[in-house]
Amino acid sequence: METEIGMGLEVQLKKEYKVETQEEDEATKKRKIELDPKERKRLAEAEATICAKRFTDKPARGGGCLISTLQIFSVKVTGLSGGLKFPLDVYGMVAIRDNLDHNRNIIFHRKRDSCQTLTQEDLSLVLTGPVRAVDLLDPVIFEVELKVKSNIESQDRVLSLLAPPLDSPALIPDSCMFKKCYTSKLSTMELTVGHIFYSLEATISVKVIEGSWIEDSHGQFTASTDSIEDEKVVLLGFGDGKVPLDGDNILLSRSVVSAEYEEHLIVSVNTRQSKKAEDEAVEEHAVFTPLNMGRSYGELNVGFCKMQVTVAWSRVI
Repeated sequence: METEIGMGLEVQLKKEYKVETQEEDEATKKRKIELDPKERKRLAEAEATICAKRFTDKPARGGGCLISTLQIFSVKVTGLSGGLKFPLDVYGMVAIRDNLDHNRNIIFHRKRDSCQTLTQEDLSLVLTGPVRAVDLLDPVIFEVELKVKSNIESQDRVLSLLAPPLDSPALIPDSCMFKKCYTSKLSTMELTVGHIFYSLEATISVKVIEGSWIEDSHGQFTASTDSIEDEKVVLLGFGDGKVPLDGDNILLSRSVVSAEYEEHLIVSVNTRQSKKAEDEAVEEHAVFTPLNMGRSYGELNVGFCKMQVTVAWSRVI
């Protein structure tokens, strides 16, 4: 595959560390033609040979070990060139390759007929992965193949095409957040990621156990850790659209995060019953202490319904 390695930008890290960088109803229209949640999950798992929760119910060989992992907070498209302007209908793939199997661990995948529309106000891709924790012991490869949809497919333009390595900040003895920017073709990709030290894989699921989810409710589900409390992983940002449900189960866009062994994992929901400004927002948190294996349970009560949060813990290796 043709690749272009963009120039990295040095940025300030948390805890003062630095790394050198290298047509349907109106609700559906507002969600920018998102894929069905089950289809998103199927695409995300298509190339993964190692799944999440490998050692949740059985111990890793030799007890396994705690390693540094990569937390993906966001991927933004910035720095347009070639006459491109927002809004843009974007499709393609963003994936990560690590040393565990060297295969694509897909974090974004859209077909041409299900583009995501990026605007000047919202530059972030709606991520659907990773499907398992990302090993940061060896360099990770970010693989990007994105196009901009035109009226005619033959006139679609390549927005970004690159595969830069992300070297592990192995000498950093703490978790930290950092950004990297890579310029390729007609845009710059801005990655906000975290180095999670001495970590475990956490697979999150949410189920309504009392009441029911109100269709007009708006907000998002997120996950964060004590070590990088200012940045959150968006598990589901439902905005003006409907919350995807499978029975009583809330279908999160992302479910796998990393958590430092001696810190806490916080799963949060922020919601209000409609998009009216006068409606009071409700924010609830469930706090979890990481386990070597097995599952933890917590609850989120937003008034109109109560939800059970389940976290399945696993060693990465």
